[in-house]
Amino acid sequence: MSIKEGNDTTIVSKVLTYLGITLSFQFLGFVTTFVYGSYFDRTGSFAQSFVFQSPDEPPAPVGFLKPQAFGNHFFGDYLQVYADVKTNGNGGCFGASQLFLLVATKLPYYLSLIFLLATATLLLYVSARLLLNKFGLIEQFALLIGGFLFTQPVLFAIDRGQMHILLFTILLLGLTLSIKDDGNRTWGAILIAAAISMKLTPVFFLLLFVRKHSWRELKVSLISLIGLSLIPLAYLDRGFGAWKFVQGFIVSSKAESNTYSSVEYFTGNLASNNSFKLLSYHFSQMNLGLGNIGGFVYDHYLLFAGLLSVFLCWLIIQKSISQFESVLLMTIASSLLIPIAGGYTLMVFILPIVVVLADKDFAFSRLNIIYCCYLGIVLMPKQIDLRFQTFEPYAITVGGILNPSLSLLVVLFISGKCFFSADSQNSDSKTPLPVF
Repeated sequence: MSIKEGNDTTIVSKVLTYLGITLSFQFLGFVTTFVYGSYFDRTGSFAQSFVFQSPDEPPAPVGFLKPQAFGNHFFGDYLQVYADVKTNGNGGCFGASQLFLLVATKLPYYLSLIFLLATATLLLYVSARLLLNKFGLIEQFALLIGGFLFTQPVLFAIDRGQMHILLFTILLLGLTLSIKDDGNRTWGAILIAAAISMKLTPVFFLLLFVRKHSWRELKVSLISLIGLSLIPLAYLDRGFGAWKFVQGFIVSSKAESNTYSSVEYFTGNLASNNSFKLLSYHFSQMNLGLGNIGGFVYDHYLLFAGLLSVFLCWLIIQKSISQFESVLLMTIASSLLIPIAGGYTLMVFILPIVVVLADKDFAFSRLNIIYCCYLGIVLMPKQIDLRFQTFEPYAITVGGILNPSLSLLVVLFISGKCFFSADSQNSDSKTPLPVF
């Protein structure tokens, strides 16, 4: 067997192993959630929605004519953004998302929504094609559908019309170009900057360039980030009224901050939350010694999130952990540190597949298989209502407890591995399990 044929066989094995693990959890999640929602449903249970949300009808700004509902809802998250852009030129989006909306909102609403989903699907396919460029359409579509589209967070984002799907697909393509040996790292850096300009949370992925000492790509990414953040301001309906926009943003941010930091808002969003703050709230309500710690973290969450962010930044760039573990930590940091981490934010847990397929040093060791099982659990549907006494009278789901709990354990394990394991320099090079 030639070296080329051997490499191709390895990639096929990686794809089949990864999909075998993650799709098994997806199937298990769909079945258990469906059975629970159909046969053990309780009044007001979040499980009623299965994968998709119940009917949604967001408030429309004055002067905006709401379109006719499609089925039982409006894809409300996108409708709200679309209506705001049409009426005041902003929509609460920034950077690359604002540039996209300046084009997309020229179209009728449902055509604009199709444009968003088509753009996201195209970006997903380009990533699948680059990751499996030595294979045909069948293998690439298998990755596109099984690895990307057939996951609960992506289906959830499609149903909600969430702009976050655009952020995720841009970040996926940028990461692919940056990690793949023959990838265009300059474009990878620009795309990662584009994703960060839409929402600051993926900023941890800049550490990929720090870890690799790719200072040129880091500079390109930072310059692109500044440019993408400023350019859309020139194209608002007010022309170059950027200062008015900034003033309005500061005022609205203060109002939103008061809303988002309130106990009422937090508890009202428990059913769709996956954050570390949710976990601290759960612990804070317990009559245990751990309750005091949980209460302190909940009351001072900004301090906790800041310190954890700094620690994770340091941990991500350590050479004693593998690239796969590093991207895992970037994913956890960018998705679960925010106080309200909606179900669609979990899309970023698909990103480590880039390392699986593009990093020639990656092998399915026992540890990496465990990590992939963890990814499968996070991505699987878990909209099953838990009647924990600490959350009464609010709904909390299995995912709301399981996702941040497992993620915290992963962070602690990798931290311990970094500090205490003497032979952790090349964790991906450990003897892999046979893959069929």
